[in-house]
Amino acid sequence: MFVPIDVDLKDHPRTKKLARSLGVCPREAQGYLLCLWQWAFKYCEDGCIDGWTETDIADGCDFSGDPVLFRTALIDAGWLDKSGKLHAWNSHAGKLFRSREKAAEKMRMFRARKKKEQGQSGVLPLRDGNVTEESESRVRVRLKREKTLWSSDDDRECFNSFWNSYPKKVQKQKAIQAWKKLGPNDLLQGMIFRDVQDKAQSDQWLKEDRQFCPHPASYLNGRRWEDEVVKEPPRDPFGFAKE
Repeated sequence: MFVPIDVDLKDHPRTKKLARSLGVCPREAQGYLLCLWQWAFKYCEDGCIDGWTETDIADGCDFSGDPVLFRTALIDAGWLDKSGKLHAWNSHAGKLFRSREKAAEKMRMFRARKKKEQGQSGVLPLRDGNVTEESESRVRVRLKREKTLWSSDDDRECFNSFWNSYPKKVQKQKAIQAWKKLGPNDLLQGMIFRDVQDKAQSDQWLKEDRQFCPHPASYLNGRRWEDEVVKEPPRDPFGFAKE
């Protein structure tokens, strides 16, 4: 959060008086005041620092001298009232806090409106939180295409399970067509899932970077789960064939 600062702060009579009381230059005194206001914005928004000790205030302002002297100098210069209230806090900081609250309220209203719109249209926002007409159009077309592609949500979920478990994900649209043409029931789906799970770790499908693993569409169209399982000879534990 930004703290508004008067351009004449360094040359203000109160700042110069504070500098004389602390034995520092006006520029350094200005730095202590900035630290004081930043600290107050964070820990006492009402501008009343009476509940804090002199040491707490000095630490918050990075003042390494006598804490009692620092608080006394603030009071003598007119930057701090004897009641512990920062000078003219409400007239300056109050505006800032009200502005921050209005900005937060606008953001809450914006998010609520966007959430409502997304619930009605199913459109997701971009990363920056904005939804352009072009992006909304693309999403609507995609959702409509997916909705008309499947006869039911169960069919779509079953294919997604097959696709996610299949080790070679290529030509998805052809795989969808093959799946819909096959129309597997629950029993057949179970056979396909078990076969894919077993063959995904077989040497035949693993060797040469899965070069011999069929495409998912070819697997479905060729009913490859019905292939006879060829038992492979056990591997030589020593890495070479015995003569």
